[in-house]
Amino acid sequence: SGSGSGSGSVSVSVVPIVLAGFSQGACLALEVAARFPGLVAGVFAPCGARIGQSTEWAAPAGQPLTGVPVLLGAAEADRFIARADLEATAAWFRAAGANVDVVDTQGDRHEITLAQRLRGRSVLTGEPAREGATGFGNVLTSQAIEGAVPALQNTPRLHPNGLYAEQLNATGFTTPRADTHRTWLYRVRPSAQRRELLGFVQPRISATFDGAPEINLCGFAPLELPTDERDFVDGLTTVCGAGSARLRRGYAFHLYAANRSMERRALYNADGELLILPELGALTVMTELGALEVAPGQLAIIPRGIVFSVLLHGPAARGYVGEAFGRRFQLPDRGPIGSNGLADARHFRAPAAWFEDRLAPGFEVVGKLGGALHVATQDHSPFDVAGWHGNLVPFVYDLGAFSPSGNVRFDHGDPSIHTVLSAPLDEQGTHTLDLVTFPPRWDATTGTFRPPFFHRNVTAEINGIIRETAQPGSPFRPGASFVTPSLTAYGVSARAVEHSRTLNDAEADRPVQLGVDSLWFQLESALSPVLTPWGAAHRLPEWSATWGSHPSYFTR
Repeated sequence: SGSGSGSGSVSVSVVPIVLAGFSQGACLALEVAARFPGLVAGVFAPCGARIGQSTEWAAPAGQPLTGVPVLLGAAEADRFIARADLEATAAWFRAAGANVDVVDTQGDRHEITLAQRLRGRSVLTGEPAREGATGFGNVLTSQAIEGAVPALQNTPRLHPNGLYAEQLNATGFTTPRADTHRTWLYRVRPSAQRRELLGFVQPRISATFDGAPEINLCGFAPLELPTDERDFVDGLTTVCGAGSARLRRGYAFHLYAANRSMERRALYNADGELLILPELGALTVMTELGALEVAPGQLAIIPRGIVFSVLLHGPAARGYVGEAFGRRFQLPDRGPIGSNGLADARHFRAPAAWFEDRLAPGFEVVGKLGGALHVATQDHSPFDVAGWHGNLVPFVYDLGAFSPSGNVRFDHGDPSIHTVLSAPLDEQGTHTLDLVTFPPRWDATTGTFRPPFFHRNVTAEINGIIRETAQPGSPFRPGASFVTPSLTAYGVSARAVEHSRTLNDAEADRPVQLGVDSLWFQLESALSPVLTPWGAAHRLPEWSATWGSHPSYFTR
């Protein structure tokens, strides 16, 4: 501000400010922004709307809020704010030129959600959200505030920000350096502040695979979306697995279906590494090291021991989870393919450090060890890591970035040429769990039966469908899964064989692009899967009949 020369006039310079409020405070912030747009640099207003009836609001004069970020949102059944009022508020601010972000959540709780706090940070600071570093297997560093990660030491006596140094290691101390995986975290409060872990029952999660392996082909319909309240932990269902989590050898295959975000609960898995493949609904996987945005067609890798919460972007979410009890997932060797192709390490993105110093009495942390679940409470948010460095890091990867290889002259390649990740066993050429994907690709083989060949494979296969245009009544639809046991014969349908045989040579040899409108995956293992009680009870009847009866074409 300043005074004029002799005239008594006063000129005032206005510095735009960010308005923030919750509930009634959010309503006031929005009303001030609407009436005095020149004062506003941003609005953070969860669980709020403009005051009065929308029919009483004057239309904005031009677009006085051009480019101003405005965050709105509430629970879908929040009884303190009408959905129509929130939608009308969003429409008014968009008409005024604002960049409106509506971050809703499920349920009826009147609160500021973790997703709103994540997105709102940019509104409040005026700084865009930072992207995490890339590079699968690299030693990475990320810090949310300058100096959070010490430049030289891992455990300085006095951290300049008063942070606690905490190491998380997923391998033994004397593991060879190339196989060592650990991360140092610098956090507001230590994880040791949790209370005692007590037993926690979720009846659909299994870790005992002591029965006889399944020998027949079997299929499973997509999980029904829940009608009761279920978050990611509540919504997990184990279909099959092998080995033992207690012995750290083997795997489990789960499905999930959820309709609630993990707002007051987090999970860590001491049994192994998790591979999350959404089929319906995008997720924010909030980890101690930062947030990962994971949509259908992408995957998230959550290492052993990392604490995380799963937040839903929509009213419901569904997908698949592979769990490797033994060695970690790694990129497969390319062999004769050379130095390029398949999954590239640079396409795997780690989270950027993000933290909150927030008290949260009664916050639950669920731990899984030896297949059993336990739960402890703590009085603060577990997402208080201001900086970290190491190679025990979660990643997100877009399966659309996979560069497939294939036969380009004749014959059908093995599915292993589409391997994205591999969790190996100790024996050469075997694996606990391999992830194989079937992305868009060209088939230019000639004189070849192009559908997948009939096969008896020593490796067991678990198949899932993320994207597919299914015919009415087809069991092969998104969310479905099916298991092919070791050395059990299988192949394509009789109809596919007949179609291939009736093509003329020109049609049969024409190059075609496959997988354009679909996305399937396989989890392959040298260990034979054992169905859980849930899996045995929910297998589709007469699955082997799905493939039809194959006539003889034999002639002499």
